[in-house]
Amino acid sequence: MRQEHERNIRQSLTILMTTDTEGEVWSYTIDLCEALQAHPVCIELALIGKALSTQQSEQLAALPNVQVHDSGFDVRWISDSPPDIKASGQWLVQLAESLKPDLVHLNHLAYGALSWSCPVLLVGHFCILSWWAAAKNEAAPMPQWAGYKTLLSDSIQKASLLVAPTLAALHSLLSHYGPAERTRVIYNGLSRPETAEPAENEDDEVSILVDGAIWQQDSHLAVLTAISKELACSVYVAGEAPSSNSSERCAEGVTFLGHVSPGELQDRLVRASLYAAPTAYEPLGLGALEAARAGCALLLGDIKNLREVWGDAAVYVAPNDVDALRDKLYNLITRPKRRHYLATAAWARSKRFTTASAAKAYLQSYRSLLATEDETAQQLPRSNAASEALLAET
Repeated sequence: MRQEHERNIRQSLTILMTTDTEGEVWSYTIDLCEALQAHPVCIELALIGKALSTQQSEQLAALPNVQVHDSGFDVRWISDSPPDIKASGQWLVQLAESLKPDLVHLNHLAYGALSWSCPVLLVGHFCILSWWAAAKNEAAPMPQWAGYKTLLSDSIQKASLLVAPTLAALHSLLSHYGPAERTRVIYNGLSRPETAEPAENEDDEVSILVDGAIWQQDSHLAVLTAISKELACSVYVAGEAPSSNSSERCAEGVTFLGHVSPGELQDRLVRASLYAAPTAYEPLGLGALEAARAGCALLLGDIKNLREVWGDAAVYVAPNDVDALRDKLYNLITRPKRRHYLATAAWARSKRFTTASAAKAYLQSYRSLLATEDETAQQLPRSNAASEALLAET
C-alpha cells in the first residue's frame, strides 16, 4: 500500500515532521498526515515522546504517506533544561542530513534554531510562559525559566515561518519570545465525520461531559457534584482527574471515566448534551471542536483563543469564578431551548474548521517557503486576512 502511494506521487514534497506521542499534538499530527494523503506529500515523521501504544502504531500503519522514525527520547519540560533536549536536537539534525527533506515541519518549539539546511516551519502548539501567565496569573519565575525563554526566542526568530492555531496564540508567542521572520495563523480542524444537526429533545436527561485535565480544582468538582444532585443530571469526567483511575467509577453523582480511547470519547460526546471546559489555557482547542461537531452545547473558559474561534456560539465563564460557573451550568441545564440553540450554533460553526482546509493551508505554506523570496512575499502575506475572513463567514 505504501509503495503504491509512493509510485503515484509526482513532483512530491518530502517533509520531515516532528510530533509528540501524547496529547492533542498527536491527534493534530495524525489528522494532518491523513489529510495530506490527498496531496503529493511524503512525510518522514520523527517521534519524540513515550513509546507508541498499539492503537497509535495502528494509526500510523494506516497512513501510506508516512515513514516513522522513533527518536527514543522523551523530552518533558519539567525543568528549564530537560536532559535530552540537546541530544534529541542532534538526532533530528542527523536525521535531516540523512533524509534530505525539502522542508522541516516542527511541532516542538525548541528546535527551530538548529543547523537546518532547508526551510523550517515551526508550529506553536504550547509554551510554558504562556501557560504560566494564564494558569497562575503571573509571569513565570526568572531566572528559573530564563534558559527556556532564550532557547525558544532563538528558535522562533530563526525559523522560516511561525504558525499558530489562533491569532491570540500567535500574539502571545510573539509577546514572550520576540519577533519572527514570518507568521501565519492556521486554524486546527477535524477529520471526523460530522453528525446530524442537534435535535431538540426537552424531555431527555441532561448529560454533561467535562475534561478531567481541566477540572483539577476541588471547587470545580464540588460544583459538578452539587449540580448533579440538585438537577438529577449525569456528569462524566473524561481523562485524568483528582483521585481518578483508569477504570470507571462513580462518586456523588460524578462518574470518572479515566483515560478513554478516541472512539469511546466520540461516543460519549454524541450522547452528551453539554461539554464544559472552563480552562484558563487552551491553545489547540480540539476538545471543544470535537464536542461541537458531535452536537454538544459549549461552556468554555473566557479566554481570547476560545472566543476567537467560537464567537457567540458558546457560553463563557471566567475559569476561577466558581459562582458564575455554577450559575451558567444551572442556566444551560434548566433551559433546553437555549441549550439546543447553542448546540446548533456550535455545530454549524465547527464545520468551518476541517483538517482538509488546514492541510491545504499547510501545503500552501510549504510551497511558499520553497519558492524564491519574491514569490514567497507574493504568495504568503504577513497579515492573517485569510484566517480573519474564515471567522467572518456566516
